[in-house]
Amino acid sequence: MAVSRRTALALGVGITGLGATEALAAVDVSTGLGITAMLDATPPALRVTSIGWFSGFRDSGLKVGDQIVAVDGVPVTKPANAQEAQRTSYKLIGATGENVRWAEARKGPGAKVVLKVRRRATPGQGWRTLDVTGTLQAPDNSRTADNRILLGPKGPPAMYQNDGFDGAWQPWADALAKSASAVLDDPLHALSLSTRYELKQHLDRQARVQLLVSKYPGPFAKAAMQDFEAMLERLEGPAISLPADVLHYRELGEARANEVRQKAQTGWAALQAEIAGQTLAQPFPAVHPVHGDRASVAGKYVVLPPMRNRDWITEAGHTWFVSGGARDGWYFADAEGREAVMMFDALSRYRRLVLPNIAETYELIGQIQEEPAQLVIRERAYFGLKLKPVAGLIGGAMFVDMRKTEGRVARFAGEEIYRQLGAAAPPDSASPVEVLQAMIDALKESDQRLWTSLFAPWSVQWTGDGRVLFNANAVHQPDSYFEEARRRIMERVCEMRPLWTDDVRVVIPGDKYPGQMRLEEVTVEMQHIGRFDDSYRAFVDVTVHRWWKLQRLGMADAAMGPWRITSLQPI
Repeated sequence: MAVSRRTALALGVGITGLGATEALAAVDVSTGLGITAMLDATPPALRVTSIGWFSGFRDSGLKVGDQIVAVDGVPVTKPANAQEAQRTSYKLIGATGENVRWAEARKGPGAKVVLKVRRRATPGQGWRTLDVTGTLQAPDNSRTADNRILLGPKGPPAMYQNDGFDGAWQPWADALAKSASAVLDDPLHALSLSTRYELKQHLDRQARVQLLVSKYPGPFAKAAMQDFEAMLERLEGPAISLPADVLHYRELGEARANEVRQKAQTGWAALQAEIAGQTLAQPFPAVHPVHGDRASVAGKYVVLPPMRNRDWITEAGHTWFVSGGARDGWYFADAEGREAVMMFDALSRYRRLVLPNIAETYELIGQIQEEPAQLVIRERAYFGLKLKPVAGLIGGAMFVDMRKTEGRVARFAGEEIYRQLGAAAPPDSASPVEVLQAMIDALKESDQRLWTSLFAPWSVQWTGDGRVLFNANAVHQPDSYFEEARRRIMERVCEMRPLWTDDVRVVIPGDKYPGQMRLEEVTVEMQHIGRFDDSYRAFVDVTVHRWWKLQRLGMADAAMGPWRITSLQPI
């Protein structure tokens, strides 16, 4: 995997005159591991980020992402102070002075090292601890007859040869090692990757890896193939068997959308029939707003031809619907007035509850007002008839009559289908996984009421000095997140599953004074499943959220309250 440093710092002592044990220990050796120190973690650990191709821990069972918590039975600890850190940190596994550690332990090439590692129990809950045994290895000094450095016995020359590919072998090996470290690291700590994009990039390496194995069949080629295949497996994602009706919620959504569309078309036609006697037969040419007989059309209705976003005009920071032209006259409808705001609110609810995508074509029915309006359009000022929007048909799929309101809300036709939804929340004893599953089910059912109820109404923040700030009245999950979550699950995400649950962490113990609350937190990994090449596979990218936090409140001497989601994010 990672081509780690090939040489370590010299010990500063010669071998001549040493006994056999001392001479063995004086040989420069290492584990060949790349490490990220996690000394502030509980427990303190060294996370494995790479396993060099020459490492004696190849094929030992050690994995990138494992957390080393003890070496040869000695626990990894956080230095007590800066002076201790300066004395010891350079001798950690993977550090520049690792060889000094092994010299002090009198360990040379081939010596066994036992690592106690901590690994997430995925899928499942919590952590597993296991022992892994490997050996120390001296730097490889393989060379050609003309003294060129090789990447291991039988390996390719490190530099000045590429076998028909771009770049020499050493830079290619370094790039492979860097990618392997990013892809194979534990996702709990690694940067998020877009696995389907990275998969395409990774497959470009296949031809070179195959040539490497066939032409240079040494330990470097073997390790490169191992890493290539491990990365391929991670990036492809596991193949997942799902029931035949897994996408039933999409069929249900389409059926409901069709019902809403039918209601929209019916409502649009019924309104036009209702006001037919008061509607202009033809909207154009429009009566001139200044020189024409404006009184003859004031109070009447007009059905405007379909408009798109490009037909909106913003003048002096105010937006208007604009229909018409200089030749046939203009109609102007306030896009920020009370009626338009109710229409846009209904559109937002449609996107959240019915379908996230709707063609943005606007057909408006407006009532002509007594006073005209003047707008600057493409640097020229025009007078037009001012309209009060009465109803709108958007995308031919959503109809809203702004004359019929509930307070300041105008319902779109068919919205009653979704207002009847509202399944019960899971019981207070539900586990974090059960709460997240209820959230997923609510999302599939388009049940925003239940979905919102599963998010915590509180928030917790940490100050720079480690204090906890608790806000009992945090901002609720915004509607836009539900809309975006619906968009994902109706398009790319076919299924979601809680995959792994961390151990519960106590944020506030609740034992400092009588009546103090107790706050617990847990992290859950979510698996997102999509359809790729006729199979269902787990995938990761920047459009979905893998990590979810849940918290619960209670008293130290009483039962805890229900788990609630505190991650403010779509899926």
